[in-house]
Amino acid sequence: MKNNITTDISIPYVYVYDKTGSATARDNSDMGDITLEMDFQPFQSGGDRPTTTITMAAILPTGPEPL
Repeated sequence: MKNNITTDISIPYVYVYDKTGSATARDNSDMGDITLEMDFQPFQSGGDRPTTTITMAAILPTGPEPL
């Protein structure tokens, strides 16, 4: 693997408990939206050249719609 590429996968788990202002409690849990990200540094940093990073990200709508 190249040392100038970084990847990231985020799979959030959401838990909501709300009982403020009502007689019934809202108690939900589910998986959130998955995020995929890749960072690419095309040039070596240092000297008088600034650090350049190209970032690409995608959010997959896998979670439920907000209430």
